[in-house]
Amino acid sequence: MKFRGAGQGKKALVAEVIVGELARYLDLRVPEMKALVLSAEIGRYEGRRGGPGPSHRQHWPEPGHRLFARVVRVRRQGLQAAARGGCPEDALTVNIDRSWRNSNLLIWHRKMWCIDHGAALYFHHNWEAASPERFAVRPFDYDDHILKDVAAKAGPGVYAAIAKQITDQVLRDVLDLVPDKWLEPAPGTEEPGGVRELYLEFLKARLAAASEWLPR
Repeated sequence: MKFRGAGQGKKALVAEVIVGELARYLDLRVPEMKALVLSAEIGRYEGRRGGPGPSHRQHWPEPGHRLFARVVRVRRQGLQAAARGGCPEDALTVNIDRSWRNSNLLIWHRKMWCIDHGAALYFHHNWEAASPERFAVRPFDYDDHILKDVAAKAGPGVYAAIAKQITDQVLRDVLDLVPDKWLEPAPGTEEPGGVRELYLEFLKARLAAASEWLPR
């Protein structure tokens, strides 16, 4: 579980939903996600971690999973296809947390699962200093990505097709999955609907500039 009062706060939970569900649209395996409402008693001794309100939970695969590591090679065609989708999806959301130092991938029954997307979508931690135009063209460091070797085997056409899968309607559908209580006020709007529109504006700008950050 990720508590809404821990670490990066509710915005990390927002990133989990947005990035995780976008990954699902790209046929990447992501554990099922749920929002749980916990009793205040559970968080009594957890400081900022507890308290009432929805927290984030992922349903992990059955016991026997292991962390994806350098020694695990992606051989099967299905795994390779999933890996090729992982690089551009991380580049789209600027998810810096998929490196050899911290893969945030699990292998279970020879299938790859993507986890822990709370570090993505950095712009929502400082709306005032961010802009859709800057986010749109921010470079992505593929050299540090754990799947860069697999990504190198796909051509630009493959990545362009992946980027086109994320339509405006897909973005809206994914944003609608974020609980209202997790969407904190942003400059110019305090309503959840207005905050969703801000996320939409940033992500649409990023997709429109895909040629700037897609692998070459």
